[in-house]
Amino acid sequence: MYGFFIFEIPNYSVRYGGKPRELENILRQQGLNGTPYRPFLGDVKNMMRLNETDKQKTINLSEDASPHVFGYYYRTVAKYGKNSFMWFGPWPRLNVADPELIKEILSRPDAFQQPLPETGKILTGGIVFLQDEKWGYLPTKLNRKLKAMNNELQLLLKGIVDKRQKAMERGEAMPNDLLGALMESNSRFINEDNDGNQNVVGMSIDDVIDECKFFYFAGSKTTASLLVWAMVLLCQNPDWQTRAREEVDRVFGNEEPSFESLTHLKTVTMILQESLRLYPPAPLMTRGSTKTVKLGNMTIPSGVHMTLLIGILHRDPDFWGDDANDFERGKYSIGYMPFGAGQRVCIGQNLVLIEAKIALAMILQSFLFELPPSYLHAPFNDINLLPIYGAPMILRSL
Repeated sequence: MYGFFIFEIPNYSVRYGGKPRELENILRQQGLNGTPYRPFLGDVKNMMRLNETDKQKTINLSEDASPHVFGYYYRTVAKYGKNSFMWFGPWPRLNVADPELIKEILSRPDAFQQPLPETGKILTGGIVFLQDEKWGYLPTKLNRKLKAMNNELQLLLKGIVDKRQKAMERGEAMPNDLLGALMESNSRFINEDNDGNQNVVGMSIDDVIDECKFFYFAGSKTTASLLVWAMVLLCQNPDWQTRAREEVDRVFGNEEPSFESLTHLKTVTMILQESLRLYPPAPLMTRGSTKTVKLGNMTIPSGVHMTLLIGILHRDPDFWGDDANDFERGKYSIGYMPFGAGQRVCIGQNLVLIEAKIALAMILQSFLFELPPSYLHAPFNDINLLPIYGAPMILRSL
């Protein structure tokens, strides 16, 4: 069953059927090819149907995951070219897999913003999603589920923040954690760092909650995605698992991994970098043009969205050679950007890498691991890139 979509469109109404056609003509006149516009959902219905079919399929560990992960996007690029376009409702969405263009888009947040629906950012929040203009979208069933989840999370976090706030007002020391550091910094900014300016306003309680949600997703979901694919790849490449374990033993011995020594984990770092290349946690990003702008040799009118196909770029033989799907690489080209690029590089990337290094080092200290015969390889993009059927592993204690 496909939901009914209601679009809130800046600058024009969906009933004005000429606007999508005008955008299509502008793109085609520049030599860009893509699917024809179909009112009112565009390619959304076909994409959802294909995604549901692809989601159930499995692939071999050694093959290119891009056709499976990207489905409709991959087929569109294969048929119409790398700078092809498709349709999300009345918006044409340009597929971008050129690293220079991706870098330019991410370096110009004034011209290219996230055309995310409110439901898409409701659970994560945080400064990463701050933009100048709001875009709306209501898929009824999903919207209700997301709002229910958000309300529950909001109440839980508000209770924690309120409790900390009252403790601060009583003069009690904050716990030594991320929330404590955030609240203390905010309080110091309001009370001390503004030179007595009464008009300076710090973060509100809702702002603090949004940052907590963002760091939860950055520090939990993204790290979990990175760790699971790193372990799958080390099962597939046991020689690298041995090398990594030997490095961890050499650096830490039987001691717990320490932050100060993480820089000595060269092999572990390479393994995580290669995992991010082959299985980036967020394999695609979206942006929308806020005004008519030049992008490379193209003119992009307002209303055109862009899909930045990071995952396809990371396996492109033009940048990585014929062995682009192999796990074993020491140098990374301009085509490597698992956390974005330019001014919009992910602010949580250092946190993710630190957590992943410590966790992987501790696992390597304690276990040998391998994939069971029952493992089904089915990576799929669902906010983060995760294995649809999970990643069961056989662990042997050392």
